[in-house]
Amino acid sequence: LVEETVIEDGYIEIPEKPGLGVTLDMDTVEEHMVDGETLFDEE
Repeated sequence: LVEETVIEDGYIEIPEKPGLGVTLDMDTVEEHMVDGETLFDEE
């Protein structure tokens, strides 16, 4: 995740802006992917 999330008593605050409220750090995601796999369908 790019932004720090605030977890309190096991709950995450609901974001006020559109979306899920999380942004993935794509460099970190790619480091942990299996060789030959893709995260998104290529069109």
